[in-house]
Amino acid sequence: MRGGGFFPVCWRTAIRALLIMSVVCCSGLCLRAGDETTQVVDQRLVTELSACLSRGHGLKLRGHFEALAVRGRSVLGKLRALHDECPQDSAQRLSLAMACLVCGDVSNERLSELTIGVCSGDAERTEVTAVALQAWSRPLVDPVRRLVSDDGADAGSRLQGACLLAQWEDAADSESLWRRPGTAVFVVEQLSYVSGLHLAACAELLRPQAVHWVPEACRRILGADAGGERNLMALLATQQELAIPRLRRVLEWRAPYWPDELEFPALPGADAAVRQQIEAGAGRIGERWAFCADIRFTSLQPLLESLRGSGYRPIRVRPHNGVAEQDPRMSVVWVRDGRRWELVFGQQANELPARRQNAARNGLVPADVCLISGAGPYSGWLSVWEEPEAEGEQRRVVYGVTAAELKELEEQFYFAESESEVDFSSLSSLFSYSSESGERLYCAVFSSLGPLNSAVPAVSPAELPELAGKQQPLLDITWSPAAAAEPADLRRKFQLDAAETEPWPGEEPPDQGLRLLRTRALFGTGQTQQILAEFENLTAGEYSEDLLVDDLVRLRCLAYGQLGKIEEASLLQQQFDRLVYSRSQQDSLGISLLACWSTFEAVQKLIAEGRGRCEAGADYYALACGTALAGRFLQQRDAVRESEQLRATAVQLLQQAVTDEQAFCDLDQLVNEGDLMDLHQSAEFRQIRQRLIEQSRFAVVSAWEETGRESMVLMQPSAEELLEALAETAQVGWRPASILASREEESGYSLLLLRPTVDAERLRTEQSLQGAAAHALLRLGQTDAVLSALAETSNAAIGSYLLRRMQRYAMDVRVLLKILAENQPAGIRRTIVQGLGELASGKLIPAADQNAVRATLLKLYAEDSDPGVHSAAGWSLTQLAADETIAVARRRFGTGKPPGQRWWYETKVAGIGMAIVAARSDGKKDKQTSAGDPNDDRKQSGRLAVSMCEITEQQYLLSLDESVADTWLFRTESTQPAIVTWHEAAAFCNWLSQQEGIPERQWCYVREQSPQGGMRQKRNASSLEGYRLPTSAEWADVCEADSVALNFDGAESSLLQDYAWYAANSADRTDVASVGLLRPNGNGLFDIFGNAEEWCHDGGRQARQLREGRNASDETLRFVCGGSYRTTSAELFDADWPESEADERRPGLGFRVVRLIRRQHVDSKQAR
Repeated sequence: MRGGGFFPVCWRTAIRALLIMSVVCCSGLCLRAGDETTQVVDQRLVTELSACLSRGHGLKLRGHFEALAVRGRSVLGKLRALHDECPQDSAQRLSLAMACLVCGDVSNERLSELTIGVCSGDAERTEVTAVALQAWSRPLVDPVRRLVSDDGADAGSRLQGACLLAQWEDAADSESLWRRPGTAVFVVEQLSYVSGLHLAACAELLRPQAVHWVPEACRRILGADAGGERNLMALLATQQELAIPRLRRVLEWRAPYWPDELEFPALPGADAAVRQQIEAGAGRIGERWAFCADIRFTSLQPLLESLRGSGYRPIRVRPHNGVAEQDPRMSVVWVRDGRRWELVFGQQANELPARRQNAARNGLVPADVCLISGAGPYSGWLSVWEEPEAEGEQRRVVYGVTAAELKELEEQFYFAESESEVDFSSLSSLFSYSSESGERLYCAVFSSLGPLNSAVPAVSPAELPELAGKQQPLLDITWSPAAAAEPADLRRKFQLDAAETEPWPGEEPPDQGLRLLRTRALFGTGQTQQILAEFENLTAGEYSEDLLVDDLVRLRCLAYGQLGKIEEASLLQQQFDRLVYSRSQQDSLGISLLACWSTFEAVQKLIAEGRGRCEAGADYYALACGTALAGRFLQQRDAVRESEQLRATAVQLLQQAVTDEQAFCDLDQLVNEGDLMDLHQSAEFRQIRQRLIEQSRFAVVSAWEETGRESMVLMQPSAEELLEALAETAQVGWRPASILASREEESGYSLLLLRPTVDAERLRTEQSLQGAAAHALLRLGQTDAVLSALAETSNAAIGSYLLRRMQRYAMDVRVLLKILAENQPAGIRRTIVQGLGELASGKLIPAADQNAVRATLLKLYAEDSDPGVHSAAGWSLTQLAADETIAVARRRFGTGKPPGQRWWYETKVAGIGMAIVAARSDGKKDKQTSAGDPNDDRKQSGRLAVSMCEITEQQYLLSLDESVADTWLFRTESTQPAIVTWHEAAAFCNWLSQQEGIPERQWCYVREQSPQGGMRQKRNASSLEGYRLPTSAEWADVCEADSVALNFDGAESSLLQDYAWYAANSADRTDVASVGLLRPNGNGLFDIFGNAEEWCHDGGRQARQLREGRNASDETLRFVCGGSYRTTSAELFDADWPESEADERRPGLGFRVVRLIRRQHVDSKQAR
């Protein structure tokens, strides 16, 4: 046993000895390693670190820092000492400061030094810093954030700081400085003007935050004056996967569009599970909005949090109207803008903000407040809070108020008592509920910002669509629970109003609104004499046509009537009739006034006459007011029995008013109408009031002014039908703004929708952005998307704005040449060809590419069949100074007929270019067909050849013999339009027909056998083949070339000045310009607007005869179309062109010629 235990003891002893020796050796090695590290810090560290920093070796620098981080504070003292010995602002000092941070020095002094140091260098140093300090950047993030946020700091340092944060912050972090829109705006603005190398380095550093800055770069590149566009395009080229979808989204816009569609959230979209949950809750989710019509509260809470991560913010959270439940059903609307929000539920009334105090919670303001009834775990007040829409916005909450109290609060909030107070003139949210006693109460949120609006506390389902469709939209909608509310005590109200509005001695006369309030109060309390005493100086000159004055005149008229002053009352009655166009209101005043002095029978007769004229519920209501007031006046005359009869008649009229097919539905007006207050105790009146209460199941917020929005309400009995109705509206810009659900109503689900309104200015802005997007996409190589947009005739204006961009910004012409080498439609060829000319006009085509561009344009000029392409190619060649090349090519065209299958030609004499287009001569315009479409199959005898330019002096002079006295008026070499009379223009047409070999029987004019020798048109001229002037209808057709689609309305001059000489771009001009200097329209016609007015074949009477299918008779007046260089933009596009005497000659009045091309020629041409 002893021998067997010896070996284990020995082994244990040996192992212990080995362990002791290992520890000793390791300690020695560690001491030596420490000595070596200290020695490296002493001798080589400064050189190594600064070299890495200066030479851009970020990874190597990080390796040094990792080695130092292992030693930590054991070397910190030595690093500090070395740091302090280095020169200020040197690379050695900065690199050692970084090393100190790595080893644990996070003092304020160190962080301040590093913040300045790392943000003061160039982009290369910033890139090294970002890589080297990635693992130790957390202490630096907050100081760098403060620097970047400081508008007074150096812009270069702020930019480098933003680049560092782009590397160090998580793009999805809600606290990230990059989540603030101002950061991207600043950075993109700075990068617009930096050098190329610096830009490339910054773009790489900014890559992790591209989701934040790419939208801003897209927005800036689409601006009207995209400064630094070369840099912006270079930035977008580095993030094409993000930029291209955004630009394509703009290109594919369809009016109306929402401004935020250009701003894309930098947050992930909702996942499939969230979408499935929303759809299960009878909802839909869009890129910018979402809603659920029916979701349980317990399911809603996690859904709200899921959508928070994608930037969706609830704006309306409302319970279903109906029986209270433990887990209530809810309806919700979201918007997606990334703003912060909170939801609070289960509150008691005393926990809501006080009425007279601004409401705030954690930097948020209230967005919506509602009450969940019952005793369940979620019952009580629910409030949604959101970030203010703008800095300084204030909001207040009111609750538990009646309709009358709500109106009083509106007046108090809308008009601040002093300049230091804030007006809360925008009611942003409204909710209605029933009190325990069954009274209808309201809760509202008022804002200091937003459009002027007010609550309409009671609206019937029949009124709701009409209210929503008005010019001033609805902004919120809520259920109004049925309640048996008592009518207001109007007599008491009038007494209080009279006391409150009594003027102080020497006080200024009250304004019109206060004057009306006091007049109503005095009239309601029977103080008619006081009305006349206070307002005896009110003259007719003070009246204007509005409702306040109408009522003032009516009340003064009735006051005179009650006092027996018939003459004065009659004069005011006549004035009232002139102010008010409603016959029922005129009858109402007449009935009341007649009761002041005439017999009961006379009053009854007038009531019967008025009743026969009633057409709608509102007419019966007006008549009821006058009849009830007449009953009051008869009672004052002691005709008690007759007074009771009139009151009974008034009730009957009210019953007709509320049961008419076009029923009167305004409960608020009914219960607050002073004329009807004598009926309030009548059982029949109470029934009428209750009927309106039950019908008026909605309350709404209605705007007072233009908001740039329009509204619509969808009402459906089920959620499924609501979703079906929404599917159609969501495609045309509508978004949900508020939602209601009730299990007690026929229209159980109601959805308020809003969308932007579209006006001419907004449409031009949209089209300009789309043109800019097309330009950017072409430069990014996305030709298919651009060509697809250009091919849509509904988007033709995009091409015009695209061309406008090409005048200013360079692009690779090889992209355009490649497009032209493919088989593209004529409209696209025209746009691309003119685009080459725009680049040439801006000197933006490199010399190396000019020969290829010139060869392509010359080929299209000579061979393309479309007249628009031919003219655009000719204009573009002139921008390349290729006039001689054009002249050589034109020698082959002067045949007098179209060569081959081309839809253009030049005359044999005078070299007049003619475009063959589709146009009518009978004035029956068909805007559904393009005037330049060769496949147009209009019912006409053929096509129309139109001179591409106005006839010049040089061309006109060829038609004159040397013996003609007027030859001195024209210059042989002039390319300006010839200024002639209508007779001279007609003579030129005959001369041209003769020179072109057209038989005389086909000429369109004959010379008068008179001393004056004027010209007269043949009656069937429009069906002859000779040259003539265009009819006014033909002129209108050929000027509307959809391929250019300028969409002029008199306000858009940025495009117009490229195509027309008119007042805005001819201020220094004293004469017409040479023809063909500006761009042609889609039909290939130059100067169709402006420069010189153009004689037409017909005048006003002849145009009517042509429209009626009769031969045109002769007359001396002729239309002159198109305007001149002195015409304003608004006048250029006036549909009513002036007429001039046929023998008038005045500066700026010229002509162009047309010729009918027979259908058989057209058909054979198409066959070939």
